[in-house]
Amino acid sequence: MTDPGMIEEGAPEHLELNSISSTSVCLADLDGVKGPFSGAPLPYKLPCRADKDRTCQIVRHLSTWNEFLFQVRMEIREVAGARGQLAVMCFDSLELLIDDGDSQLHRIATLLHWLLSTHHCIRSFSARPTRFKSYKWLFREALLKSSSIEYLKLHFTSFQVCKDVCKVVAAAHHVKELELQSHEPTSAEVVSALLTLLKATNTLVVLKIPHVSKSGPDADQFLTLLAENNTLRELSVHESAFCEASVASRTRFADHPKSKCTLTTLAVGKGDEVWYQLSPVPTTLFMTWILQGLLTNSTVSSLKLMYVVVDRESVRLLCALFKESKVLRKFSLTSSLTDLRAQPRSAYDCWTEALAENESLQELTLPFGIWEVGSWKAFFNIMSRKRNLASVTINIYKVDYPGLRETCECVRESGVDSRVSFGTYYPSDSFDLLESTVFTEVSVVSFRDFTNVLRLLRQLPSYPHITSLMLDICAGDTTLSCAFADYMESSSTLRKLRLWLGSDGFRQHANGWRTDIFASLSRNNSIRELYMKSMHMYEQDVCLLADLVTSSRTIEKVRFGTATPAESGALVRLLSLGIATNYTLLNVSFEGPVDREAAKHMFILCDVARRNSDLVALAAHRCAQALERVSSHPALPELLSKLTSVSTAEAAAKVRSCLGSIEGMEQFMRLAGVVNEGVARSTREDGGTHLAGLNEHCWSHIRRYLKLYDVLCDDTGPHEAQGQ
Repeated sequence: MTDPGMIEEGAPEHLELNSISSTSVCLADLDGVKGPFSGAPLPYKLPCRADKDRTCQIVRHLSTWNEFLFQVRMEIREVAGARGQLAVMCFDSLELLIDDGDSQLHRIATLLHWLLSTHHCIRSFSARPTRFKSYKWLFREALLKSSSIEYLKLHFTSFQVCKDVCKVVAAAHHVKELELQSHEPTSAEVVSALLTLLKATNTLVVLKIPHVSKSGPDADQFLTLLAENNTLRELSVHESAFCEASVASRTRFADHPKSKCTLTTLAVGKGDEVWYQLSPVPTTLFMTWILQGLLTNSTVSSLKLMYVVVDRESVRLLCALFKESKVLRKFSLTSSLTDLRAQPRSAYDCWTEALAENESLQELTLPFGIWEVGSWKAFFNIMSRKRNLASVTINIYKVDYPGLRETCECVRESGVDSRVSFGTYYPSDSFDLLESTVFTEVSVVSFRDFTNVLRLLRQLPSYPHITSLMLDICAGDTTLSCAFADYMESSSTLRKLRLWLGSDGFRQHANGWRTDIFASLSRNNSIRELYMKSMHMYEQDVCLLADLVTSSRTIEKVRFGTATPAESGALVRLLSLGIATNYTLLNVSFEGPVDREAAKHMFILCDVARRNSDLVALAAHRCAQALERVSSHPALPELLSKLTSVSTAEAAAKVRSCLGSIEGMEQFMRLAGVVNEGVARSTREDGGTHLAGLNEHCWSHIRRYLKLYDVLCDDTGPHEAQGQ
C-alpha cells in the first residue's frame, strides 16, 4: 500500500514515469564527506527527529549542509511561522565562478536525495533543476521519495525541460502549493504533467503557473479539471488557459464559481509582464465570461487582472461586480498603454458610482489612464467617506505626468493622502510633485551634469514621507557628496537606498567624492535596505562599505555590485571578517562574478544572514534564546504582526513582554535547562551567598552579561526553550 504522504507515480504513459526505478539510482559515495570551505565533517546520516514541538537535529549542522548547497546556489532555512519545519531554497543573486566537476555535483545531488528521502521536516522545496545537469534524474528520484514536501517551486530557464522534471510535477499528488516559473514557451510535456496532477490531487490549495501557456485541447481539459476541483483556493494562470479554450469549456469554468467553489484568489494575465508594458500589440483576453461567474460567487475575495484588454462588456460587468459583491476584498487591474487605448476614458466613469456603493473592497489597484482628472477627483471624494477602502495604488506612466499635479491636489483636498500611493516618482527638470505624499519613492538619473541630483538632495530633508531613494550618478564632486552626507545625517525616515555610481573614479583628477559618499552612509540610522553598485572602488571605499554593513543595527538587506572580480573579492573578504557579531542582516546578494576564494567569504555572509533570519523566525514563536539575540531587530515586530494578526505596535509590546518574562532567575534557570521547575534555596556552611540568594538588582546586573546561549545544553538545543 502506498504511503499517503508519498508522491505517487501516476503520470500518463507517454511520460514514462516508471522508466527509472528508485532501485536503479546510483548514489555517490559520501563517506568522510566534509564541508568544502570549513573542512567540517557532515553527519548526514542523522535521522529526522522533528515534531510539532521540536526542531530536527540537523539544524545544528545547517552551516555545513549549506556549504555544499552553496555551490548550486541553494540553502536550507527554518520556516517562519511553522516551528520545526525546514525549507530548501534556491537563490539567483550570485554568479559563482566555481566548477568542481561532475563528481562534486554528484555528491551534492546525493546529499539532497538522502535529505528529501529521509527527513519529514523538509516541507518546502525550491530549485532550478537544470543546475543539476546530468543528475536531474537523481533530483527527480529524491522528490518522488519525499513524504513531506507541501510547497514545491521549480524555476526554469526554459520549459523545454527533461522528462525527469515533468514526472515530478505529474506525481506531486500530496503537494499543497505548486509554482512553476519560466520566461520561455511551454513544452507540451509540462502541460501534460499539470493535467495529470490535477486529475489525481485532492490536496492542492495553491497553483501558480502564470508562464505556462496552453493551446486548444489542453486548455479545454485544464478548465474542465479546474471546474471539477474542490480544493484550490489560489490560482495564478496564463491567459491562454481561457483564450485558447472552447466556448463550452469557458462556460463550464464560469459556472464553477456559482456552485461548489473553494477559490478565494484568482490572478490572470500574460506570462512576461515586462514585455507587455511596452508592447504595441493589444492583448486579446476578454474577461466577460469569468466576470459573469464572479457576479454570483461567494468565495473569491481577491481578483488580479494583468495586462488584459477590458472591453465594454467587461467594463459593465466589473461595474456590476463592484456594486453587488459582498466578498471582494482586493481588486487589481494592470494595463499597458496600448491596452488602455482600447477604450475611451469615459467608458470607465461608471466605476466611480459603483465603488461608492461597494462596502467590501479594502485594497484597490488601478491604472491612472482609465480616468480624466475630474473622475479621479470624484473618486477621491468618495474614498474620503469610505473607511473600508484602506489602500489604493495607482499605476502611472511617464505620459501621465502632465495631469498628475492637479490629481495630487485632489488627493490632498480629499484628505486621503495616507491611503493613496502613486508608486515611484521620476522627476526630470521639475520637482514640484515631491511635496505630495502619494509618492514615497523617488528616482533620479544624472550623467555628467548632476545638478538635478544636487537639487533633489537639498530638498529631500523637507519631505520625510520619502522612504525610498534611487540615484544613478555618473559623475560628481565634493559639493554633491556634502549634500548627500547632509541628507544621510538628517533623514530618519529613509528605509531603502539604491545607489549607482559611474566610472569617473578611474580619472587621475577624481576628487574623492565617491569615497565621501561611502563614508557618509554610516551617519544614517534608518536605512533597512541598501543597494550599492559602483563602477570603481578604491581600497578605502571597500573598507568603508564593509564597516558600514558589519556594524549596522538597522540594515537588513544589502545588494552590492562591483566591476571586477578583484573588487568583489576584496569586499566580501572584509565583510566576512566582521559579520559574525551582526544579528541584523537577513539577506545579502552580489552582482558580479565571485571566484573560488571569494566564494568562501561570500558563503560566510550568506550563512550569517540565514542564521539571523532563522533567529527572527524563532523569536516570533517566543523561543527564548532567539528572542535574547534579536529582540531589538526591526523585522521582528513586523513578522510577529503577520503571524498573530495584530498591529506592529502591539507586536512590539508583545516582544517586550516576552523578553521581560525571561529575565527572572527561576525562569532563566528553567529555560537554560539547569533546573526542571524552580531554584531551591539553601544555606551554605561557610555563610556565603548562593547564586539563588542574590536579590533582583544583583541578578539583573549579572543578566547583562549572562545569556541563555552561554549555558551548555543537551541535544534538545536552544531551539527547544520557549518563553511563556
